[in-house]
Amino acid sequence: MRFGRRIAAASILTLLFATWPAPALCAGSVEGRWVLVEQHYGKGRSNLAPDEEPVKLEFILEGGRLAGRIWVGAAEAKAVPWPAAPEKGGSVPPRVRSYSSSPQLDRVRVEYSVEPAPGDDLVLEIVEEYGVVDGGRGLEGTVRVAFVRAGEPRGSYLLHRRFERQP
Repeated sequence: MRFGRRIAAASILTLLFATWPAPALCAGSVEGRWVLVEQHYGKGRSNLAPDEEPVKLEFILEGGRLAGRIWVGAAEAKAVPWPAAPEKGGSVPPRVRSYSSSPQLDRVRVEYSVEPAPGDDLVLEIVEEYGVVDGGRGLEGTVRVAFVRAGEPRGSYLLHRRFERQP
């Protein structure tokens, strides 16, 4: 009889530990700090990611929601909420249309637009999508940028990006 109880207890403990989030599983999440190591246009091969002053991205859970921030190089004090549209001297706040992450927090997607500068009527429509790769060591995705003037498409481009996890 005691043997049966031990087996039942061991089965329950096994079930609990099998479903408990282990630290190794957290590595599969976009949560954490990332540094841009590769960026190229479309099918291009030239790496456009800066070697000096690389772009850094961080995702954290805030109130049960995934939030991001982005900065360049060592200027973490100048981090702005992600998504952001960089501009000389800072960034332009985007108008976010949708922001989502997978239930496992291994993918994140945002759609937003950036209004034109004064005197310009060109709107940027941007979609950024990233997913965890290489067992949590990498974050890969795309940035689609479409130009719209007076409601009409005026061209677009696609960037492929790869980030590496930072300690």
